[in-house]
Amino acid sequence: MKNAVSHHRLGELYKLWLLLATDAFFILLLWLISPAYLLPLSGLILLFSGLTGGLWLVLSRLQNRRQLSAWQNWVRQPDQDHLLKLRQSGSSACHPALLALLQTQRQQLEQNQQQQQADQQFVELWAHEIKTSLALLGLLQNHYQSQLPTRLDLQLQQIQQRMNQSVNRMLYYSRLTDAHPDVRLRRLDLT
Repeated sequence: MKNAVSHHRLGELYKLWLLLATDAFFILLLWLISPAYLLPLSGLILLFSGLTGGLWLVLSRLQNRRQLSAWQNWVRQPDQDHLLKLRQSGSSACHPALLALLQTQRQQLEQNQQQQQADQQFVELWAHEIKTSLALLGLLQNHYQSQLPTRLDLQLQQIQQRMNQSVNRMLYYSRLTDAHPDVRLRRLDLT
């Protein structure tokens, strides 16, 4: 990319030097044909070249802005309409291989985002299933509590608490990467 930018700047400098060389050639011809008109007409030639060069620079800047805008629009939304506008902008960097590479990277990014959403949904579904099983275990434990030895009942409660904490921790970590994290509102006593 840096090489393409340097070639573009060399092309611009080449055009300016060509304009100055043309001026020098016409001033030399004027001197050879009629040295008496050299001073007034060479000033006119240089003035015209300065105006032409200035106009060329302004138009070149405007074209560069249009090209940059077309690139930014295409990168934000790489559809066929923006691609057509990019090609119409006359961008010298609008090479099909570069466009194909950018399109491929955009598709990979979208696939990664879809995979991340699928993973998030899987974790949430898994956590729901585990929490449902733990809730059922808690109900059964409460129902048969009088028939269970005290030590076994305490062990089951500890296992249930640890599993709930682990599931909640896993949900918390999976939501950290989510673009829209959950908001948990709770009352806080400020007195």
